[in-house]
Amino acid sequence: MRRFAAVLAVAAILGAACGSDDDESSTPTTAGETGGSGASSITVEVDAKPSNLIMHALAYFPKAVTVRAGDTVKFHSNDTGEPHTVTFGTVVDDGLNAFNALPDEIKNADGPPDEAAIAKLPADQQKAVKDALALDEKLPSLLPDGPGDANQLAANPCFSDSDPATDKACPEQAQPAFNGKQAVYNSGYLPGDAVFEVKLAEDLAPGTYNYFCLLHRQGMTGTITVVDADTEVPSAAEVAEAGDKELEEKFASKLRPQAAEVAKTPSDKPVAGAPPLEGEELEAGLNVFGPDEIEAKAGTPVVWTVSGPHTIAVDAPQDAIGALVKAPDGTWHANEKAFAPVGGAGAPPPSEGPPDPKAPPVVIDGGTYSGSGFHSSGLILSFGAPVYQYKLTFAKAGTYQISCQIHPDMKGSVKVS
Repeated sequence: MRRFAAVLAVAAILGAACGSDDDESSTPTTAGETGGSGASSITVEVDAKPSNLIMHALAYFPKAVTVRAGDTVKFHSNDTGEPHTVTFGTVVDDGLNAFNALPDEIKNADGPPDEAAIAKLPADQQKAVKDALALDEKLPSLLPDGPGDANQLAANPCFSDSDPATDKACPEQAQPAFNGKQAVYNSGYLPGDAVFEVKLAEDLAPGTYNYFCLLHRQGMTGTITVVDADTEVPSAAEVAEAGDKELEEKFASKLRPQAAEVAKTPSDKPVAGAPPLEGEELEAGLNVFGPDEIEAKAGTPVVWTVSGPHTIAVDAPQDAIGALVKAPDGTWHANEKAFAPVGGAGAPPPSEGPPDPKAPPVVIDGGTYSGSGFHSSGLILSFGAPVYQYKLTFAKAGTYQISCQIHPDMKGSVKVS
């Protein structure tokens, strides 16, 4: 049932994307401020951008924090390209509590059990499965599993005391304090360096409150635990230290050796992204080309092996970068230009049925790049069998800059002689 790592759940061509990519995100606020009446402020990092590693992490740092009613929790978004939200509410609590109560074999399955399988479960597990699935019905994914725009309920802020309509944005309103009783308390999509500031109501009851990302779902969750006013809680500095420690120990330290190996990739076997680490259920990955500079001959195809959700683009314009764009009315929408192929073929539709682990790679022929203008593979979703490869022939000598339109720090070059 779990939604696993880094899936941008959209087809290569999206319809109905609109608007401009004007970014009016707020400036991050430093943790450690103290408000009135002794209330304190802490910061939780959304995703991660360590200075010495180009990666994404489907996680909040730290994942769990302890606070008091009246405090403020600031969620700072790190722009790795993976779209995220911070979404609280009784709908989220009910769904995640039900999901967490399920046995591991159900939680970690590739998809939800069918009706026949559910009927064979004990009564309490049947109820838990249905309650967990209700979360997806009441709060749809930020991006669809096929052509279409972003879900507006998910993509834009929503503060609702009752279950909102799932097919449109919530009515605009001033952000209230989080009182633990709202059905949905959603940041909407958080662009890079945005801060979602959550003021905890003075009468917020002690207890643990769940939140999650409306794209990465059960694969990206966190909690805040509210304690009595006279209970000591970690300082802002201690919270930041705990987040840094989780990032290093659970993610970065495991990805660095892989990054070093990817950097050594020979030019005749280039890669875009890196496969999941063997033996690790790691909700994270590298956003890199390997090697970062390819040497090729004019007229000889370059063939990248793709791992993850990436594009391979040459000379991408600014409006073709980023999974979502902001419309003039302030709402967020899927960026058609980021996902659609340009100048050559895009990825074919996925085959039906279970994947064949012995299936040969699927080669997408991007044609020939003339030496000028925008060229893109479009979004390639390559997660295990069959592996996708992208072939592009450069017609003229020169040095060409390549990039992934989804992950802004994923860049490289092709030196053609």
